[in-house]
Amino acid sequence: MSYFYNDELEDVYTYDVDKAKELMAEAGYEDGFDITITVPSNYQKHIDTAQVIAQQLKQINVNATIEPVEWGQWLEQVYTNADYQTTVVGLTGKLDPNDILGRYVSDYAKNFMKYNNPDYDKLIEQAKAESDPAARMKLLHQAEDILVGQDYVVDPLYFYTQKYMLRDGIEGMYYTPLGYFFFGYCTQSK
Repeated sequence: MSYFYNDELEDVYTYDVDKAKELMAEAGYEDGFDITITVPSNYQKHIDTAQVIAQQLKQINVNATIEPVEWGQWLEQVYTNADYQTTVVGLTGKLDPNDILGRYVSDYAKNFMKYNNPDYDKLIEQAKAESDPAARMKLLHQAEDILVGQDYVVDPLYFYTQKYMLRDGIEGMYYTPLGYFFFGYCTQSK
């Protein structure tokens, strides 16, 4: 979705341990606290990400315990019941920004963050109804600014990419926007 990408949010929060310690002290947590990161155990990438986060949090006196749970338990505990402190999860296979940003609308049934901001909701509704691409992008960028830059509900850490190789002479294979290979038009040159 590079067309809708909002590069103004790239450096809203940069890696700054001293600033993080300062903010922790301002919030009354100078000595830190304990937190649990609940992750689905069947996704090694999520467990690995949680381990990196836990290591980084140690620098500001936050003791993070990683709790790997079975996928079904994660769905019930985190996704359905919102019974968690923090989690790591991925979003995939989306063609339109609303497919991701709409997950944070307060009345969305699967809003497992239980995020509620009427200004955000209004912007998403306006963007869904907007037919002019430039005007729609402006509304979506305003919503993203609230979600990431203002309320800091979600922290998009990385975009997972995969590398593939084809032998010489294979042409016509392409990677779909949903993340799948399509071989229907492949040909082999001589």
